Amino acid sequence: EGASGGGPSLRAVSGFASDDPKRMLDDHPTDILRLHLGIGVIESLTGLSVVTRSAYVQQITDLAERLGSGNLVTLAGYVRGNGTSLQPLQATVPLALMQQAARNVGGYIAAAKLTALNGRSIQDIETWDDADEAATDAIRDALLAGRPIAALGDAPQLLAGATLALLHSPDKYDAVTQALNDSLDASFEADPIWGSAPVDAVYLRYADDLTLT
Repeated sequence: EGASGGGPSLRAVSGFASDDPKRMLDDHPTDILRLHLGIGVIESLTGLSVVTRSAYVQQITDLAERLGSGNLVTLAGYVRGNGTSLQPLQATVPLALMQQAARNVGGYIAAAKLTALNGRSIQDIETWDDADEAATDAIRDALLAGRPIAALGDAPQLLAGATLALLHSPDKYDAVTQALNDSLDASFEADPIWGSAPVDAVYLRYADDLTLT
């Protein structure tokens, strides 16, 4: 049950797989913390307006409160220490503290300048901004109106627009799914890297004498 007393909830426990003899702690964030990881990313999106960012952060915060099932996060498992040694970790930490840590990590992931990226951040390479929001809204409106969407955006925008359309009208699932599949196929086909290989011109040198004998 969620914090509201009913309905779904997200786990506040991270442990180890039952078939893992080493009992290694799950590398992924605890389920309830993933929402705040996303909040940290959203808060760092410089190309997204303050109003839009604030609206998303509030929506996700409300969702986290609905899906929470307590005020503690429990971690249990082994983690790698120095070298190859394994260290046991078993702790129960206040949820609020872990949520803030998750937000900090999310912000770092999106905004940190990394040597591996030649001094750029992930956000410098790929981000979500107001132009993406506008394209997504246009895709949603087109889907709800039954218009084609292949030329209205790239794959992330198409997926986001389809999600919004289905949240508005779940009964359009089949039509929206078909339109999305067709559009993603077209997007893949036009991709300069993953799409079909372009046709190269071929030049042939003919013999000087083209007389057939």
